[in-house]
Order: sequence, then C-alpha cells, then structure tokens
Amino acid sequence: MFRADERGHTIFNEQCQALDMRGVLGPGSCTAILFNSRRLDLVRDWSGDRGPHFVLPPTAITLSFPAAGPGALPFNVVSFHFAYASAEQRQLEAEWTTTLADKGWQAADGSRLVLPAICGGDNNSYLSQGRLLEHALRTYRIRPCPGWVRGGLHLVEDQGRSFALCGGFGLGAPAAGLVVEQLAALGTRRIITVGTAASLQQGLGPGHLLVGTSALRDEGLSHHYLPPGRTASPSPALTQHLTGALAPYDVPVTHGPIWTTDAPHRETTAEVTRYGAEGILAADMEAAAVFAVGHCRTVAVATVLAIADSLVDRRPRQHSPDTEHALHTALAAATQALHTSTTTAANPNRSPQASALSRCPRTSASLKAAT
Repeated sequence: MFRADERGHTIFNEQCQALDMRGVLGPGSCTAILFNSRRLDLVRDWSGDRGPHFVLPPTAITLSFPAAGPGALPFNVVSFHFAYASAEQRQLEAEWTTTLADKGWQAADGSRLVLPAICGGDNNSYLSQGRLLEHALRTYRIRPCPGWVRGGLHLVEDQGRSFALCGGFGLGAPAAGLVVEQLAALGTRRIITVGTAASLQQGLGPGHLLVGTSALRDEGLSHHYLPPGRTASPSPALTQHLTGALAPYDVPVTHGPIWTTDAPHRETTAEVTRYGAEGILAADMEAAAVFAVGHCRTVAVATVLAIADSLVDRRPRQHSPDTEHALHTALAAATQALHTSTTTAANPNRSPQASALSRCPRTSASLKAAT
C-alpha cells in the first residue's frame, strides 16, 4: 500500500517469523511474496525489472521445486497491486505485469522455454471507492487511527464535529458486516453508508442518489443476524435525517428498496426484470448485511447509493463526473445527517462520535458515518 515502506520491513519480518517462511519484499514495501524455503528455492528476483513507473511496484521472483527432479521447470510468482486513481495507469501496469509471464528459461538441451507464472494481487477495478476516499482526505482535517483491524480508519474533524472515515476494507456483505461489528464494539451508535449501485429502472441513471428504505436479502450474512424474512430495513429516524440533509443539494434523490446480492456476475436478466417490476430500484452487495448487523447490535444505520451503471440495458460501468459529484454530495449529507441525528438524540449530553467508512464493493464505494 501507499507509503507502506514506513513500516513495511517490520511488518514483513513479523509475517515471515510468524509463518516460518522466507520472503521477498518488493520495492517500497508495497507487495511481497512468502514461500516455504524447505520445499522451494529462490532462483531469481525480478522486482527491479519492472518497466514503466508503478504507483505500487510489484514483486516478481522465480522459484524452483527440487523435489520435482532435475528436469522440472522453475516457475514465476508475481504479487501486484494496481493503481487506484487512473484507469490508464492501471492498464499500463497490467500490461507490463503480463510480461512477467513471458520470462524464458534455457533447458538442459539448450532449448529456450517460457516459464509458467502464478500471478495474484489487487486489480483495484472499482475506482469510485478510491476517489471518494481521496476526496474526503482532501476535504477534511484527518488524523489516522492506528491499530484498526481491517482497512484504514481515520478520525475527522469538521466544523467542530467529529466522525471516523474508513476505507479499503473489502468487498461485499461479509466485509461490510465485519466493519459494522467492529464499530459497534467501539461504541458506535449511528452508521451511514455511502456507495454506488446498479440501476434496475429506466430513467434512474448515473448521478442519481438512492436512499435505501429496505433491502432484499439475497446475500448470506443477514440470515445469521435476523429471523427468516425477505427484507431488512434501515433506521427510520436516521434515514429521515439523511433525507433532510440531502434536500438542499442539486442532485436528484430517489427513495426505495435495494436488491442486495452476493453474486454480481449472476444478476440474471430474469431477476433484473422480476425485481424491477416489483419496484426495486437498484442492486448492491452490502445494504442488507449492514441493516441486519445494525439491527442485531442496536446500531442505527442508513444508506445512500449513487447510481453508477444499469442492469436494465447492461451498459458497462464507466467513470462519470455525475456519479462522482453525487458521491461527494452523499458524503457531505451523511456527515450533516450524523450531526443532526446526534444533536436530537435522547441523551443530549452524550459526546458525539462518528464513523465514516469507504469500502470497495461491487458498488465501488461506500462511506459509513456513525455516532
């Protein structure tokens, strides 16, 4: 990760010791590869041969497996983490990474062979999350909070109000539910999630905001927190505060149900048609889980999603200035809604806390704010 070299060697050495493995730490401590040195031998480190500038440089090595015999080919292993903010940069990095699968090897008979390669890493294909977090870091006075178990947690001061911003904690219902659990354990009482979603309705396109009023439980996590049922619901009071906070902005806002699914590549035409006809407005991967965990832990939750693409006409998601503007608006409104909901709470003497979390969902960005 960015600036990981500040503690990268320490973390890397701790991991090697804990796992009893040998490793290679790439440039800037952004990526690393660990391997069992009792079974595998390091043949070469390719990390310095990385072509154009990588924002987060990869680690690439060649390993051999002696137990396979003298005639067995070595193989390449690559760990990568592509750039968040630029599709063009990410494509350049991806194309250069593929060259690490073309490394040649001279066999015993003199012939030249191409080595097999194992590549693994983070493609960062969902850009809104990174951009939303970067926008927040530019907009607010932020102090990092060390020791957060998943993603990054930042404490924010804004016009005398405080909240926390969290990002990079993963994709889908389990990741979102885990963060809500952790926030609840810290004493958080209110959470607002901000993210993106895919439209199920004609006329509901990029740049629109959707305030969720319920979520169809087509994921797995909510069923571990709530009795059997078709939907999960947010806090009516916090949702009302969120609606009021959005009113002054020049962004179209719609209220309605969401379809939460674990399988973004199995959003079938039949399902889209059926749920759209039922009046469900958009699909995401987290809302039902967040609502369920919030209900179980007595934490008020609400969600607002920026429409980023459509499942009606199956248009691929592309970067849209309208969607980005909607996300910025949603973030500002979420912080305001947390403030108003805190000041009108039953216990006016309670010190306000807030947490805002930006994650990397199928719906590429999310913010949680809590008090």
